[in-house]
Amino acid sequence: MAEHEKVDAALLAGVTGFLAKYNTPNHQQGKASSAFSDDELVININQLLAESEVLLSAIENLPQEQIAPAVLSSLNVVTSVSSQRDTTKTDQLLSDQRREHRNIQAAKRRQRYHKKTANCSEKEKMRYADNLSLSAWRAIAVLQKEKRLETEQNHKQLRSAVVERARVIHQMKMLLQRFKADEGKNESREDGDQRFLFKALVGELDAIYARTHQTIREANFKMSPKLTYKPMRRVNQGVEYFDNTDASGLPFDFNDTSRAMSLLMTTDPSMIRNKCLSQETFLGEYIQELLIHLSIL
Repeated sequence: MAEHEKVDAALLAGVTGFLAKYNTPNHQQGKASSAFSDDELVININQLLAESEVLLSAIENLPQEQIAPAVLSSLNVVTSVSSQRDTTKTDQLLSDQRREHRNIQAAKRRQRYHKKTANCSEKEKMRYADNLSLSAWRAIAVLQKEKRLETEQNHKQLRSAVVERARVIHQMKMLLQRFKADEGKNESREDGDQRFLFKALVGELDAIYARTHQTIREANFKMSPKLTYKPMRRVNQGVEYFDNTDASGLPFDFNDTSRAMSLLMTTDPSMIRNKCLSQETFLGEYIQELLIHLSIL
């Protein structure tokens, strides 16, 4: 311990002498220099570093007894300067960090603001698009509802028309079936009546033919030239036609002949059912009346 103390004392004495030799400011001057400006402080720090390097190089050439005091004094000076420099650097770093932190926070706030603004504008656009889509959807829904109601009304009308048409078809079918059944019955009845009528007609024609043949022989009729069919060709105003094509002469009175022909042409077989007369009775009366009008009987 004694040797170390001696070495330290020698180093401190050497450093003090070195500083006195080169007019280096001591520890008290270092404290006074704290009032200087930042630029002067930086210059002093740089100068102190340079002097420290020179001191270290000089210490290497000093003997062991002189190194201890000089080293101790120099170490104290270097320690104070280093602490002051570290404090300055720490303050500067803290201020830089605070500034950077403030800048980061401001950037984040600006980013959040821009993001909020963008979100608001995007929401406004989406709201406007939704309103347009909602209006279009409402218009389309109204049109579809109207078309659906119209279609349902048409469907109801068509259904009622189909039901009415089916009812009419069913009624017509029933009516036709009834008519068909009645016609079948009438045909079966008329077939029997016609067979009976044909037999009666043949029997009466035989008797009438005998009487007619006898009357014609007694009357001694001759064929009239007017009964021959001779159409005459004529021309009138450039038009050629045949006259008397559908006309023939009869050797009977006009009134009787016209009445007989009218009765013959206008007689309808349905009159038999309307008059509720049998075909045999009606045919007999018809033939007798025709012979009377022709002056045969």
